[in-house]
Amino acid sequence: MRSLCLKGLPGPIEFASPLEFVADDVKRVLVGWPEVACDELSSREPLMTVSGTPDAVRLNHRYMDAPRIEPSPTSAICSLIVELMADFVESDDGLGNLHAGAVEFAGKLVVFPATNRAGKSTLVGALSAQGHRVFADDLLPIDLVRLEAIASGCLPRLRLPLPESAPDTLKNHVAANALLNDGYYTYFPAADAQLAVAHGDRSKLGALVLLDRREGDITPFIEAIEPDEALLRVLLQDTKTGLGTWTLDRYLALVGTIGIYRLVYSRVDDAVACLQAAFASWPEEHRALPIARTAELDGDADDDDFGFAPKPGQALIARAPHVVARVVGQAAFLVDLDSNDIHHLNQVGLALWNLIAKPLDVETIVDIFQKAFPDTPEAQLRADLAAAVDRFLEADLAVLEPPLAVSA
Repeated sequence: MRSLCLKGLPGPIEFASPLEFVADDVKRVLVGWPEVACDELSSREPLMTVSGTPDAVRLNHRYMDAPRIEPSPTSAICSLIVELMADFVESDDGLGNLHAGAVEFAGKLVVFPATNRAGKSTLVGALSAQGHRVFADDLLPIDLVRLEAIASGCLPRLRLPLPESAPDTLKNHVAANALLNDGYYTYFPAADAQLAVAHGDRSKLGALVLLDRREGDITPFIEAIEPDEALLRVLLQDTKTGLGTWTLDRYLALVGTIGIYRLVYSRVDDAVACLQAAFASWPEEHRALPIARTAELDGDADDDDFGFAPKPGQALIARAPHVVARVVGQAAFLVDLDSNDIHHLNQVGLALWNLIAKPLDVETIVDIFQKAFPDTPEAQLRADLAAAVDRFLEADLAVLEPPLAVSA
């Protein structure tokens, strides 16, 4: 049995015979991650155990219900690093863990949050082959106090075979430099040793770019996006559980002070050129976005401020006392302080949330929405509002209060 003890993890990784060599492969992939004496870790209990045979590798984590079986050591390393990164960031409340790629342009990072089949890893690989520093191609720790990215040191990884549309520069670079190629995945180093990124390296974030890959042959373009869309994508791609109000506020601060865009493209080489042109330099500072930190209505507002009052005899809907809100543009994010769960509201959901700052019955809410949206059929309004109210109640974002007394 061989133990690998990496700084910042809550226990050693153990490799059973005949897979002791996998420890060296892990160290090759995790560039610059310091080894420490196992006694320096917070626990001697194995965090993960790698066992089995080279064609059936068993990966067991102390919190897994059952081991994961992988077809090769390389595939096992892919899974091991996902678990390892989760453990690394969980040990520090000030860290986020974005499922994203991050590439350096002109001294700052452009971050690409994961999107299904958007070509993130291929694009990051192509940028690496073109001489850009890659901070991450899959998981990116974020220091939410300093609003900086921290490199894990993990080399970029690509799924094999590469797509036919991959640029020749990427195909040639991978063919010449691939590490641990098992036919399913491969890791590869930087195109130039001076561009290598090691564990613990830090970089400022310059922009967040959502990837939108489309069929056909289109000219790529970059467009600005709304802050709530950017924030929602970031929150969805942070792998930590129970993010809570502090994390939401820090991501609000981040989204409010960097560029937020969408890249629409079809060909990877065209996307590379578009990004290189767009981020050849940076403005001195991005103008802060108008983001409201609370969504509270005036506590002294009268019940009839909007011309309606609760109807007697009907149950009232009110905000749950353990929920706080942050307004971002035309949307909002609610945080359940009991569970730290975060909920996204669209414009209609935000309107409903604002209405129930003081308790209202459903019929009155429908009346208000009918006045605001006179062209929308009543049946549709009722269905949409009923679904929204049910969602609020099921998620414990709102509570039912007793009806007002009926006058004699």
